Amino acid sequence: TGLSERRRRDFDAAIAEYDSTLAYNADSAEGLLGVGVLAAQRGDSAAAEMAYRAAIARNPGFAAAYINLADSLRLNGMESEANAALLDAIDGPAGDDAALHAALGLSHVRLGATEAAMESLARAAELAPDDPYHAYTYGLALASVESREAALAYFAEVSDRVPGYAPILIALATMNRDAGRIDVAREFARRLLEVSPGDASGIALERELALQP
Repeated sequence: TGLSERRRRDFDAAIAEYDSTLAYNADSAEGLLGVGVLAAQRGDSAAAEMAYRAAIARNPGFAAAYINLADSLRLNGMESEANAALLDAIDGPAGDDAALHAALGLSHVRLGATEAAMESLARAAELAPDDPYHAYTYGLALASVESREAALAYFAEVSDRVPGYAPILIALATMNRDAGRIDVAREFARRLLEVSPGDASGIALERELALQP
């Protein structure tokens, strides 16, 4: 069911107030980013891109604005332009932002530039050694491009350094299972359930591995 007339008025008033707040803060890069996000949510990609570019002009080191701009371009079927925007960012003051390199790596993947993608994803993991998300992304790429064994060695090193990250523990369990190393897979499934007892993937893995000889 739709909103009642009263709730619709309250909703419209809240949006208008938010718009006013964004307009008041639009002299800052952060405020302009907010303007762009709201425009994107409303389906106005042209206004969103304009706001993101304005945010970049205000603060050339604002990585989030580049990433949002690239996402907007990609969603409009302009992957090459998105890739170019991210490359511009890498060459500027935001060049050491891990999320920026990760976004560039995924853009390279979509464009089929495998070697460039691996370099960017590896750089993202290197720039944020305490953030296992970037390491996880790079490890999956290793498994796809190089080998499962290369990915396993990398994931094991990351897991020792940043223990308790569920996606990497799941990867270690499933990849070792697929390699026939059932006892090793069981150990990683056990570790996963230690740090995340209710993890559905971990529970399913433990049950599956219990049936293995």
